[in-house]
Amino acid sequence: MKIKLNLLLVLTACVIGLACGWKPPCPATTISEPWNKMNLPLPQDSAVCTSTADKFQADYKAGREEVTKMYMDALEKGGWKMTRKDLGDMYNSILTKAATR
Repeated sequence: MKIKLNLLLVLTACVIGLACGWKPPCPATTISEPWNKMNLPLPQDSAVCTSTADKFQADYKAGREEVTKMYMDALEKGGWKMTRKDLGDMYNSILTKAATR
């Protein structure tokens, strides 16, 4: 009986979690320049947390690998090239923009 009760509680928590949906850990703000011109991936389950002239931070429901791939694809399409990648505790990538003619 105890195992069934524990399983029921876990399943109930999972259903409630799915019904409530994803909530970002930050108050959402509007994306600003220069970030709004970069075609950054901002799907439904994401939130812009910080957007200033020199800093952009967003939070996503998706995992790190999926979000990193979305960003790399979007930035490469915009003419950016990755020059350095650090996959430590946080994913850090250094990108440079090709000169436009």
